[in-house]
Amino acid sequence: MSRGRRINQILRTVDLFARPQGASIGDLMEELGISRRSVYRQIETIEELGFPLYDDRPAGERQKRWKFEEGYLKKLPNISLPDMELHLSEMLALCMVIGESRLIKGTGHGKVPGAIDG
Repeated sequence: MSRGRRINQILRTVDLFARPQGASIGDLMEELGISRRSVYRQIETIEELGFPLYDDRPAGERQKRWKFEEGYLKKLPNISLPDMELHLSEMLALCMVIGESRLIKGTGHGKVPGAIDG
């Protein structure tokens, strides 16, 4: 599997776990189009990346569901991401670096893969 496809699959898995109901093994198999074994690899990868994932068996349900700790994720229009609150000084530093792009020119940072230099 290509690196891009793998990253996309991890992001889709994170988004499924971020739903209020979380995701079961069956949900992941169906949504991602992967085998049960691959689903368990995905869960392992998410845990290795440090996401606070836990499993839960809601009352009356046979299947476990995996979820993130409440309040851990920040929902964006089309994806869920870790809530990374930056301090004012960190935000200012990022804005300054972006505004002073000549500081990073020639370092390879900030380049978009496949973009044509102009």
